[in-house]
Amino acid sequence: MDVASPRDLALLAICGLDVAASASLAALFFFLARREPEVWLRRWGLGWTGITGAELLSANDILPRPVPLVPGRAAPAALTSMLLLVSGTYAFLGRRYWHGWTVAALVGGACTAALDASGLDPVLATAPGIGALSLAIAWCGWALVRRGGATRLSGVMLILWGMHAMDYPFVGDVEGFVPFGLALSAFLQIGAALALLLAHLHPSRRALVEATAQELAMIDHPTVGIFRADASGRPSLANPALLDMLGYGELDALRERGAADLFVDPGARAGFLAALEASESLETEAVWSRRDGSRLQVHLSGRVLTDAGDGEPCFEGFVVDMTERRRMEAQLDASRRLQAVGRLTGGIAHDFNNLLTVIQG
Repeated sequence: MDVASPRDLALLAICGLDVAASASLAALFFFLARREPEVWLRRWGLGWTGITGAELLSANDILPRPVPLVPGRAAPAALTSMLLLVSGTYAFLGRRYWHGWTVAALVGGACTAALDASGLDPVLATAPGIGALSLAIAWCGWALVRRGGATRLSGVMLILWGMHAMDYPFVGDVEGFVPFGLALSAFLQIGAALALLLAHLHPSRRALVEATAQELAMIDHPTVGIFRADASGRPSLANPALLDMLGYGELDALRERGAADLFVDPGARAGFLAALEASESLETEAVWSRRDGSRLQVHLSGRVLTDAGDGEPCFEGFVVDMTERRRMEAQLDASRRLQAVGRLTGGIAHDFNNLLTVIQG
């Protein structure tokens, strides 16, 4: 029975770790592709799946007793997977894939097969095929570097990976270099995948941060009060407009008081809660008290949420300070009443004057 040498065991360990990492990365890209249907995620997932298969076939050659396989299967798997990675990177960059890379890879693969059949050293015979793929990967890396930002790291890793792949036909037979070269290739390959993943996630994270900032700006800057309160009436969220409206500097102080103490009339609060039980949304007016004890007339509108995240129902709504408006309306009504009294008085005086004129006549 053949026994593997320490060198072969080291190579098998490196290949095993590389296969596990590549398979995990392929699964991660496919998982992201289900949530974000981007074409480059699917192609990267397919590419790293092909790399996983090629590494398994390459590891088979290191075994003391290799499993019988059809010769040349590893090369086509590597060729296809690399082209998928290049095509995915083109899609990520928003560019149309250049089919010249496919032609170059096929020509290089055909030259490799012909050189291998002619009796040339199998490692050296891989030079045309590996050269075409390495140039394609390095070019994609350079395009990512030129893009700048979060893609620069992924571009550097792809360039290093492509440059390292070019030396295999010339040093692949060197006894002491093979474990080191294989480990370096695995490191660069996994690093390139992680860098591409970060490059993909960076714009998504930036878009999420911008959307969150816009939502916060919508809550923080308007003059309308926005709040959320739990079933007991204790506020869990309040924007600065509401805090300023009630005379509080921070949410904790308002939370200690609770929404129940805001209603001046306990009957109005009871009616408000009864209306909430009858309907999931409502609009009403109430008299609230500020922190200093002064009163304000508010227009309250909102709805009941039963799926707020913690399983407990809560109420979220909007508060508009109607105090000044109601005061102006009261003044307007008083002015109109005075105007009506003035008109009535003027009419009576006019009629009385007419009577006096008749009497005098």
